[in-house]
Amino acid sequence: MKLPENIDLTKDKEVAWVGAHGYKKMIRFWFYEILYEDIVKQFDYYLRLDTDSFIHSPILEDPFEFMNFNNKSYAYRLITDEMPFVIEGLMDFVDNYIKSHETLAKTNNLYIPGPDKRKDYGCPQFYNNFEIVDIKRFKTPQMEEFFKAVDDTKRIFTHRWGDAPLRYIQTGKKKSGSSAILYMSIEITEKP
Repeated sequence: MKLPENIDLTKDKEVAWVGAHGYKKMIRFWFYEILYEDIVKQFDYYLRLDTDSFIHSPILEDPFEFMNFNNKSYAYRLITDEMPFVIEGLMDFVDNYIKSHETLAKTNNLYIPGPDKRKDYGCPQFYNNFEIVDIKRFKTPQMEEFFKAVDDTKRIFTHRWGDAPLRYIQTGKKKSGSSAILYMSIEITEKP
């Protein structure tokens, strides 16, 4: 996996996680590229389970049927806060993006905390070592436009804007009508 063409590490100063290019490529992959992988094109959903995670209980229901039946586009197990220095500029970027793309914000429920709530913590994020994603929901032209705008900032690579807070913003979790859901039917732990 190569760096995106718009990234020139001789000119683009890295602020956070200097040198962790593989990690930043992984962020970009899970935020966007996974949706266009040939193997994924044949499915309606994908389930992500990181390599250091384990399922400890029988799976008693089909999680994809659950998502479809309940009209949900994203399932997660935990919400945390991202470190503020890592997402420097992200919430201001999204504020400006929402103002200039009002239709996208309304139809896709984009969300970020208001300025008064940003002082004490970073952006909320899904702890996405486990996630179920409705592929079509995140492949709309509006979401592609949002991805391109994020990518054009170069901050996935210069600041490590993560796929977890970006997905949280995309799902509009805090807004009524969000299609994201806490999914606890599968017991999962990470390797100690």
